Amino acid sequence: MDRIRALRGKKELEKYRHCWVDMDLSEKNAKIGAEDGSINHKKYKSIVLYVVNASAPTYNGKICESKFSDIDILYPYREIKDRLDIYRTIFEFKASLKVIDKVDIFLVDGSIYSDLVTPRNLGAGLDEKEQREVREFLPDIEESNAVEIVSKRLAPNIKGPNRFNKIAFLEYLEYLSTLKRFIEKGENKVVGVSKTASTSSFVEGIPDIAVFDEISTEAGYGFAAEKTKMLQKRFPIYREFFNSYVPFFKYFYARLEKNKGVLMMEVWEDIKEKEIVNLLCKIRSISVDGYPYLLRKAHKDVVISNRDIERFAVSLGITGLTGREALAW
Repeated sequence: MDRIRALRGKKELEKYRHCWVDMDLSEKNAKIGAEDGSINHKKYKSIVLYVVNASAPTYNGKICESKFSDIDILYPYREIKDRLDIYRTIFEFKASLKVIDKVDIFLVDGSIYSDLVTPRNLGAGLDEKEQREVREFLPDIEESNAVEIVSKRLAPNIKGPNRFNKIAFLEYLEYLSTLKRFIEKGENKVVGVSKTASTSSFVEGIPDIAVFDEISTEAGYGFAAEKTKMLQKRFPIYREFFNSYVPFFKYFYARLEKNKGVLMMEVWEDIKEKEIVNLLCKIRSISVDGYPYLLRKAHKDVVISNRDIERFAVSLGITGLTGREALAW
């Protein structure tokens, strides 16, 4: 913040004022949906208990709720963080697929592009033959329309050497399959919304959101210099599909109300400024204090506290040691 204040005093950011358009956004009614998901877990010496929640509320004159949950044991007891993160993404996008056909705009907390480029090393060490063996289960994953982790149900069918790596690889395939279906269904509908994006396009190296926060306090929208997107990873499935979508991710910045925070927004099309204004007016209609209410509601719906985990463990009769008991001495 000291750096930002110094820049404000020197007016070094005023040269970017032309990148922002002040505009009073009038509200326009629209059918809008949003999503969010969360996951929490507790490690015991022999098991990992997890809880995953997903919410996909929609609005068309009134709010309709759509919530899903799953409580289970993670198996095998390996690569816990990465696999639970994939479980959460699978669950929230499958919940979204249940409602996305009912709306004209669908809001996502964060960035789909980030989901694509995040490194995933699940199933590392499998040779081509072993990967091909796991890919034989892909039709079962693609045919399921339920909000569930299908790979978890299929895991007992995986046998032989490297079984645990194969299970992790199967979960990764389900993640990619779910992401593909979501992109296909959400084309021309999905808008990623981020309050804290660190993308930096200006020479000062300051996040774009911070720059736009400084140069105007009015509602409106702005553009930063767009960087060429390169996808430096190889996908084990749907490679052409994912690579074909990368050039179509577009970003812009918006403030929905005067004196409120700037948001980074991501769309999958070459959107024109007139279309941006129309989109923002629709999002403004379901916003409170400069932020889409449906996203805030979805986030509140899915919070899983450590106390919740403890309560679920007790209800399931799980009383095993965690290995941290010695710290209480």
